[in-house]
Amino acid sequence: MTKVEASNTELAEAVRNALPVIDKILGADGRDLPSRPMAATTLFVEQFIIDVRGGSKEKPYLQEWFAIIFAIVAGWYEAKYGAALKTKSGILLGVVQIHNLPFKVRVPPTYAAPHASGELSDLCFGPSLGERETPLKWIDSPPALESLTTRQSNRLDRDLRSLTKLLRSTNLNFMLGDPAPEQYKQFRAVTLGSIRKAAEHIVSGGEGDYASAAWEIHYAVENAVKALIAQAGAQPDLEHGLSHLVKQAQSVGVMLNGTKNIEFLPSARTAIKYRYGKPLPGGYRAAFAMYQKALPLLADFSSTVKRSLVLGDGATITLRKPPWFQFLEDE
Repeated sequence: MTKVEASNTELAEAVRNALPVIDKILGADGRDLPSRPMAATTLFVEQFIIDVRGGSKEKPYLQEWFAIIFAIVAGWYEAKYGAALKTKSGILLGVVQIHNLPFKVRVPPTYAAPHASGELSDLCFGPSLGERETPLKWIDSPPALESLTTRQSNRLDRDLRSLTKLLRSTNLNFMLGDPAPEQYKQFRAVTLGSIRKAAEHIVSGGEGDYASAAWEIHYAVENAVKALIAQAGAQPDLEHGLSHLVKQAQSVGVMLNGTKNIEFLPSARTAIKYRYGKPLPGGYRAAFAMYQKALPLLADFSSTVKRSLVLGDGATITLRKPPWFQFLEDE
C-alpha cells in the first residue's frame, strides 16, 4: 500500500482528509472494524468523487482507480486501528481437549479455495473441513503440538474435523432457515450464542464456570427446540423443560432428530440451579462430556430446520478475483 500512496500523493491526501468523517459515520452506524475499509472506500467514491477522467464509475470495484483508493483507505485504517482491524467477526467458537486440558478453537464458518483458472476463487460453504484448511492454527495458545505422539496427533486431527463439521452444520442450518419469522431469529441467536458461551466457560475453568457451562448447554438445546416451534408458526411455551418442549414441537409437526439422546442433560430445575451457582458434580470432566454430547444433538436438531436451500459438503460459490489485487500485495 505504501507504494500506491507514494505514487498518488495528492489523491492520498484528499482521501485521508475525508476518512475521519467517513469513519465516524460508519462507527455511528455500528459497522464492525474488519468491514470498514471497503465500506469507507465505497462511501468515498459515492459521496466525494464527481467524475472519473479516463475511466468509468460503472462497476467501480473492477476499476484500477478504485483499487488505488482502497489501498490508501486500507493503509489509513491499519495505521489507526492496528491489529484490532484484523479481528474477524462471525467466527464459530469451540473447544478441543489436548493433554486433558481444554483449548479454544476459532472455526471460520466458510473458507476460500483457489480456482483451477488462477483468476477465480471458490468460496466454500460446506460444513466439512477443506483440503487446504489448517485447523491446528485455529487453536488459541496451543501447547507444544510437535511433542504429541502419533496417536495423540491423529486423535487431535479427528477431534478438530468433527468439531468443525458439527459447528458449521449447526450454524449453517439455522442461518438458512426459511421461513424465518422474528421469533425464530431470536431463538436461533440465543442457541448459537449459548453454545459459544459454554465453550468459553469450559476453557475459563474458574469457580462456577463449569456449572455455568452446563446451564448454557441446556439453554442452547432448549432454544434450538423453541426456534423450530417458532418457525412452525407456533408460540413456544414459557418452559425450560426439554421433554415438554419436544412434545410441543411434535404437536406442531416438527419431528426432531436425536430426541432419545437428551437424557445426558440436567433437568430444567437442576440446570437453573447451575445457572445460579450450584457446583457441577464432576467439574471439568462432566462439563466437557456434556459439551461433546450436545454438539451432535444440536446438529441433529438443526437438520430439521425448514430451508429453501440445502447446502452439502461441496457447496461452493465461484468468485471473480478483482484485477487490482496487485495493489494490496506490493510490500
